[in-house]
Amino acid sequence: MRSDPRWLVTLLVVALTGFVACGNDNKDDDGTVDVTVDNADVDDGSTDVPDPEIVGDPIADGDDDSPCSTPPDCLNAPVDHERFGQPCISEMDCGSGNRCLTESVMVYDGETYVSWLGGTCALWGADEAGCDPDDPTTCPSGTACVNFGTSGGSTYYGCVDACKATDTSWNPYDWNCGCREGYACNINLEACFSGCANDRECCEVWEDLDDDYQRDDGEVYFDDDCTNYCDGDDDDEYPSTDCMALFDCINFGHPDATYHSECLFDSDCPADARCLNEVYYYDDETEEPYYPGGLCLKDACHLIGRGCEDGDEGDCVNLGSTDDPFYACIAACNTGYGPEDGDLNPCRHPTDGVPYTCSPFDPTRWFPAGTRDGLCFPATVPTTPPGNDMYTACTADEDCASPMGLGNCIELMDKAGFCAAYCNENLSETGLICGAAATSGDVPPGVCGLGICLPSCDTPSGDVGANGCPTDTGLPDFACYTADGSYGGEVFLDPAGTLPAGFCLPACASTADCGLLWVGVVSCNTTTGICG
Repeated sequence: MRSDPRWLVTLLVVALTGFVACGNDNKDDDGTVDVTVDNADVDDGSTDVPDPEIVGDPIADGDDDSPCSTPPDCLNAPVDHERFGQPCISEMDCGSGNRCLTESVMVYDGETYVSWLGGTCALWGADEAGCDPDDPTTCPSGTACVNFGTSGGSTYYGCVDACKATDTSWNPYDWNCGCREGYACNINLEACFSGCANDRECCEVWEDLDDDYQRDDGEVYFDDDCTNYCDGDDDDEYPSTDCMALFDCINFGHPDATYHSECLFDSDCPADARCLNEVYYYDDETEEPYYPGGLCLKDACHLIGRGCEDGDEGDCVNLGSTDDPFYACIAACNTGYGPEDGDLNPCRHPTDGVPYTCSPFDPTRWFPAGTRDGLCFPATVPTTPPGNDMYTACTADEDCASPMGLGNCIELMDKAGFCAAYCNENLSETGLICGAAATSGDVPPGVCGLGICLPSCDTPSGDVGANGCPTDTGLPDFACYTADGSYGGEVFLDPAGTLPAGFCLPACASTADCGLLWVGVVSCNTTTGICG
């Protein structure tokens, strides 16, 4: 079953795709690189250089006198593709059907910002026409499939030069193994992206307010106390002259920072962490930030030397899945307290009117296994308290009552939303969420199943509309699934109550509906609304 809460899906998207490179300042709202389809270029926050000559890359220029004309050996790096990742000034340099991400340069306040140094050959397409990140065979050997972002309502996936972020003993390389000069090896995706160009770039945030892809006064925020630097900007000379650079920002962090800290800059976070700030990470439709006040996160905490430091109040968590893990240090907590609990709340207190709360998380997916059962995440606070009751119709999270800040408008199978909350065994069995039984033996109005509060019902496999599930106007049609563990594992409830016969999930109308929620489903019973 695919049942990750929407907040976790959001976090995964920005975590996996947002850490592209220091040189890509004009990120899309979800942190991905924004593609301009018309000219097959990438909006990387700079303007194209009119001079057609490839500049700044001694390897491409064939300068035998350069100390970097022969890069160091990288024993376990992917074998380079004949064209992908190679320098280019137009698509003609990349072969039929391939694209060229052309070099672009911006000068601001005496500093030069370079993106896609020397150009690089790649390939991408919209939606199914692109590659599949879950299937490496959809890209040529020596390349990796990455999400290039959205444009015109389509999501673009592309094949770029692959690299190796660690040696065979899981030690991260301190140079860009498998990438050309000026390119950083993304530690998550093991793909080569445009690297940083100067030290100041590692201490600033650029908000392109007028969308002209140029740094202007009033758009660049700089951390005066930042000591970060660009590994590759040797004595202000770019590119590097030692052939052993990461071409990425080295973040020393703030000495007092924890993973609970507010942040705008990466330098506001613990060392090697990054800030999911309000400038780059926000909902394009509502223009609301995903992480009010910013959220600190450190990628690849499972690697040697990248663990969560003592005292930083973070844990190494697998935010992905068993077969597709994504490890990151993030603020962890024990569930049971929320914004209304004041100083007892283990997470950040109100920030610009939006507090953080301890949101349930499956501890079996932690790496290593943690003793805490939640992650600190922005709380849902109803705009018109107390909001709708649980299991009523809604269109937004703020429509719903929100115990401990965990209320959400749940939308499954692309059906109408209903008010619920995120839950776990601890919260359910202490009667704090989902609806406690009134007296011993009562059937509670809801149970915790699949990580969310779900309505109870009394006629498993009964016909839609006659199975004991809610039928209020505006709600989706519900199916009554048996609560005996046959579907999605165990359900939890207040021990004062009696386990109901079933729990409600949106009813399917087709097998396609079932594929949106369950894995390996073969049929939909349209009478009961249950996926088989």
